[in-house]
Amino acid sequence: MKKNVASKSARGPSKSTREQVYLSYVMSDREMARQIAETIREAGFKVWDPLEDVSMGDNWAIEIGKALAGSAAMVLLVSPDAVRSGNLNLELGFALEAEQFANRVIPVLVKETPDAPWILKKFQYVPWGPRAAEAIVQRLEGMHDAKA
Repeated sequence: MKKNVASKSARGPSKSTREQVYLSYVMSDREMARQIAETIREAGFKVWDPLEDVSMGDNWAIEIGKALAGSAAMVLLVSPDAVRSGNLNLELGFALEAEQFANRVIPVLVKETPDAPWILKKFQYVPWGPRAAEAIVQRLEGMHDAKA
């Protein structure tokens, strides 16, 4: 089921060298994650999505660890379900400690989440809405251009 291939972008051919983006979400937020992933891929970024990139029989923890190590940015969908899952805290904790994610975490507020980790208050959220995916791509492009 592994099909993580960057789509060709109408924005230009140089996008194929862009970094991998780690997409963190829970199943209840899957439709929003799918829309975000599609837009990010169209902009030329690779997207690591656990439902697409972890096969049956794979060790989930090892595959997530590899994906985090190989990613240069994280898009984190924040919702009450995500906070309850516990994975949000683990993945955010990794990103806060890893040098490659410095200033490269983009939280997306899917639903009002009073119990979100306090550290997320230090980040500028992208609110979920019709233009959220485009706003995420703009932030990723700014990060990519600043790194280049």
